[in-house]
Amino acid sequence: MGRSRGKILIVDDEQNARDALDDLLGEEGYATATAGDGAEALRVMARFEPDVVLTDLKMPRMDGLELLVRGREQSPTTAFVVMTAFGSIDTAVEAIKRGAENYLTKPLDLDALSALVGRAMEKAKLASEARSLRERLDERFSFGQIIGDHPSMQRMLKTVAQVATSQASVLVHGESGTG
Repeated sequence: MGRSRGKILIVDDEQNARDALDDLLGEEGYATATAGDGAEALRVMARFEPDVVLTDLKMPRMDGLELLVRGREQSPTTAFVVMTAFGSIDTAVEAIKRGAENYLTKPLDLDALSALVGRAMEKAKLASEARSLRERLDERFSFGQIIGDHPSMQRMLKTVAQVATSQASVLVHGESGTG
């Protein structure tokens, strides 16, 4: 098998639904893992590190909305798509408010699911890349080698950090002998 298009965790308390989605998404080139409820999904997320989580809404022990909130705390760049057979405007709005990428009603339209998973995968990858770039920028413009905890030194470092990303030339000066 070639390189995976990304990792998807499928969470549904119905075994046949999990198996069908697992087969479909596997055929489309995604690496998949499955879980029967939200609590199990959190454990799987810790080791599988999915890009996208497809979760049912109504499940025993932990429902899809709670999984969405706790899963985003655990993995902020993972995209969540909520699926349910009990669709209503209120639950859709609540899922989106809590951070769901999208909301699908069962029975699933497989073409729509495929397109939606592709978009969610792209968004998750972009979020992960942005986070990585922010971390690299923070490292590049950190002042870990400069010693000084005096408030005036801290103000100066804060000012330097604000202009560091600018293309402008900046002169920082102080009293003679201060470094």
